[in-house]
Amino acid sequence: MASKVLFLVFFVSIFYYFDEGQSATEYVSPVLKNNKLPPNWFTYEGKTYYVGTVLKANFYGAWQYCRQQKMQLLSINSREESDRIAKFIVDNGLINDQFWTSGSNFGDGKTWVWLSTGKKISYTNWYPDQPDNYDSSENCIEVKYWEGKGFLWNDEGCLNEVYFICESVPGCK
Repeated sequence: MASKVLFLVFFVSIFYYFDEGQSATEYVSPVLKNNKLPPNWFTYEGKTYYVGTVLKANFYGAWQYCRQQKMQLLSINSREESDRIAKFIVDNGLINDQFWTSGSNFGDGKTWVWLSTGKKISYTNWYPDQPDNYDSSENCIEVKYWEGKGFLWNDEGCLNEVYFICESVPGCK
Protein backbone atom coordinates (compact mmCIF):
# COMPACT_ATOMS: atom_id res chain seq x y z
CA MET A 1 0.00 0.00 0.00
CA ALA A 2 2.82 2.40 0.90
CA SER A 3 4.47 1.88 -2.49
CA LYS A 4 1.20 2.74 -4.25
CA VAL A 5 0.95 5.97 -2.24
CA LEU A 6 4.56 6.89 -3.06
CA PHE A 7 3.97 6.23 -6.75
CA LEU A 8 0.83 8.38 -6.69
CA VAL A 9 2.68 11.24 -4.94
CA PHE A 10 5.51 11.01 -7.48
CA PHE A 11 3.09 10.92 -10.41
CA VAL A 12 1.07 13.91 -9.15
CA SER A 13 4.23 15.91 -8.44
CA ILE A 14 5.37 15.53 -12.04
CA PHE A 15 2.10 16.97 -13.28
CA TYR A 16 2.28 19.73 -10.68
CA TYR A 17 5.72 20.87 -11.88
CA PHE A 18 4.72 20.88 -15.53
CA ASP A 19 1.41 22.51 -14.70
CA GLU A 20 3.20 25.45 -13.06
CA GLY A 21 4.36 26.72 -16.46
CA GLN A 22 7.51 24.67 -16.85
CA SER A 23 7.99 22.83 -20.09
CA ALA A 24 9.72 19.53 -20.71
CA THR A 25 12.55 21.33 -22.54
CA GLU A 26 13.64 22.89 -19.26
CA TYR A 27 14.73 19.44 -18.14
CA VAL A 28 16.76 18.65 -21.26
CA SER A 29 20.54 18.62 -20.96
CA PRO A 30 22.08 22.00 -21.85
CA VAL A 31 24.23 20.20 -24.45
CA LEU A 32 21.15 18.99 -26.31
CA LYS A 33 19.15 22.14 -25.66
CA ASN A 34 21.80 24.37 -27.23
CA ASN A 35 22.31 22.01 -30.20
CA LYS A 36 25.92 21.51 -29.19
CA LEU A 37 27.67 18.29 -30.05
CA PRO A 38 29.02 16.00 -27.35
CA PRO A 39 32.79 15.68 -26.82
CA ASN A 40 34.65 13.97 -29.67
CA TRP A 41 32.11 15.23 -32.23
CA PHE A 42 32.47 18.15 -34.64
CA THR A 43 31.05 19.36 -37.93
CA TYR A 44 32.62 20.68 -41.10
CA GLU A 45 31.07 21.48 -44.49
CA GLY A 46 27.87 19.53 -43.87
CA LYS A 47 29.56 16.45 -42.41
CA THR A 48 29.40 15.43 -38.76
CA TYR A 49 32.46 13.61 -37.42
CA TYR A 50 32.91 11.32 -34.45
CA VAL A 51 36.48 10.74 -33.28
CA GLY A 52 36.38 7.36 -31.55
CA THR A 53 38.81 7.31 -28.65
CA VAL A 54 36.95 5.04 -26.26
CA LEU A 55 38.06 1.80 -27.86
CA LYS A 56 40.63 0.67 -30.38
CA ALA A 57 39.59 -1.64 -33.18
CA ASN A 58 41.01 -3.17 -36.31
CA PHE A 59 39.82 -1.75 -39.62
CA TYR A 60 36.86 -4.13 -39.84
CA GLY A 61 35.74 -3.48 -36.26
CA ALA A 62 35.99 0.27 -36.84
CA TRP A 63 33.94 -0.09 -40.03
CA GLN A 64 31.30 -2.08 -38.16
CA TYR A 65 31.19 0.38 -35.24
CA CYS A 66 30.62 3.35 -37.55
CA ARG A 67 27.85 1.50 -39.42
CA GLN A 68 26.15 0.62 -36.13
CA GLN A 69 26.09 4.36 -35.38
CA LYS A 70 24.52 4.98 -38.81
CA MET A 71 27.76 6.61 -39.91
CA GLN A 72 30.63 5.56 -42.15
CA LEU A 73 34.37 5.35 -41.72
CA LEU A 74 36.15 8.59 -42.65
CA SER A 75 36.99 9.66 -46.19
CA ILE A 76 39.09 12.82 -46.68
CA ASN A 77 38.43 14.66 -49.92
CA SER A 78 40.36 17.93 -49.65
CA ARG A 79 43.24 19.73 -47.96
CA GLU A 80 40.70 21.91 -46.14
CA GLU A 81 38.88 18.90 -44.72
CA SER A 82 42.18 17.32 -43.68
CA ASP A 83 43.22 20.56 -41.96
CA ARG A 84 39.92 20.74 -40.04
CA ILE A 85 40.30 17.16 -38.81
CA ALA A 86 43.93 17.86 -37.87
CA LYS A 87 42.85 20.93 -35.90
CA PHE A 88 40.40 18.82 -33.90
CA ILE A 89 43.08 16.18 -33.24
CA VAL A 90 45.60 18.79 -32.05
CA ASP A 91 43.08 20.85 -30.04
CA ASN A 92 41.98 17.72 -28.18
CA GLY A 93 45.47 16.42 -27.38
CA LEU A 94 45.23 13.36 -29.61
CA ILE A 95 48.52 13.90 -31.44
CA ASN A 96 50.01 10.59 -30.32
CA ASP A 97 47.16 8.47 -31.69
CA GLN A 98 46.43 6.88 -35.06
CA PHE A 99 42.95 6.73 -36.62
CA TRP A 100 41.43 4.50 -39.28
CA THR A 101 39.91 5.99 -42.40
CA SER A 102 37.87 4.07 -45.00
CA GLY A 103 40.83 4.10 -47.40
CA SER A 104 41.96 0.76 -48.77
CA ASN A 105 43.56 -0.91 -51.77
CA PHE A 106 41.71 -4.23 -51.35
CA GLY A 107 40.72 -4.39 -55.02
CA ASP A 108 44.03 -4.79 -56.82
CA GLY A 109 46.55 -4.02 -54.10
CA LYS A 110 47.59 -0.81 -55.89
CA THR A 111 44.60 1.49 -56.38
CA TRP A 112 43.51 3.31 -53.23
CA VAL A 113 39.77 3.91 -52.82
CA TRP A 114 37.44 5.21 -50.13
CA LEU A 115 35.38 2.15 -49.26
CA SER A 116 32.73 4.38 -47.71
CA THR A 117 32.03 5.99 -51.09
CA GLY A 118 33.53 3.48 -53.55
CA LYS A 119 35.46 6.34 -55.18
CA LYS A 120 39.11 6.33 -56.14
CA ILE A 121 41.12 8.58 -53.85
CA SER A 122 42.02 11.82 -55.65
CA TYR A 123 43.30 14.01 -52.81
CA THR A 124 46.19 12.42 -50.88
CA ASN A 125 48.40 13.48 -47.99
CA TRP A 126 50.86 10.62 -47.49
CA TYR A 127 53.71 10.65 -45.02
CA PRO A 128 57.05 10.75 -46.95
CA ASP A 129 57.83 7.41 -48.65
CA GLN A 130 54.29 6.12 -48.07
CA PRO A 131 52.46 4.05 -49.03
CA ASP A 132 55.13 1.37 -48.84
CA ASN A 133 53.07 -1.80 -48.25
CA TYR A 134 55.63 -2.92 -45.69
CA ASP A 135 55.82 -6.70 -45.46
CA SER A 136 53.17 -6.90 -48.22
CA SER A 137 50.44 -6.54 -45.61
CA GLU A 138 49.45 -2.86 -45.47
CA ASN A 139 46.15 -2.37 -47.27
CA CYS A 140 44.33 0.19 -45.10
CA ILE A 141 44.91 3.91 -44.49
CA GLU A 142 45.43 5.36 -41.03
CA VAL A 143 45.93 9.05 -40.28
CA LYS A 144 48.14 10.51 -37.60
CA TYR A 145 49.50 13.87 -36.54
CA TRP A 146 53.28 13.69 -36.98
CA GLU A 147 55.18 16.26 -34.92
CA GLY A 148 56.87 18.74 -37.24
CA LYS A 149 55.26 17.22 -40.35
CA GLY A 150 51.52 17.59 -39.77
CA PHE A 151 48.46 15.39 -40.23
CA LEU A 152 49.53 12.69 -42.68
CA TRP A 153 48.50 9.30 -44.02
CA ASN A 154 50.18 5.93 -43.66
CA ASP A 155 49.31 2.52 -45.07
CA GLU A 156 48.91 0.03 -42.27
CA GLY A 157 47.96 -3.59 -41.67
CA CYS A 158 44.17 -3.74 -41.40
CA LEU A 159 44.27 -6.00 -38.33
CA ASN A 160 46.16 -3.48 -36.18
CA GLU A 161 43.96 -1.95 -33.51
CA VAL A 162 43.87 1.84 -33.47
CA TYR A 163 41.25 4.52 -32.90
CA PHE A 164 39.00 5.59 -35.77
CA ILE A 165 36.97 8.48 -37.15
CA CYS A 166 33.38 8.10 -38.33
CA GLU A 167 31.50 10.61 -40.44
CA SER A 168 27.89 11.25 -41.22
CA VAL A 169 27.09 12.69 -44.61
CA PRO A 170 23.67 14.26 -45.28
CA GLY A 171 21.55 11.96 -47.43
CA CYS A 172 23.66 8.88 -46.60
CA LYS A 173 22.18 6.13 -44.44
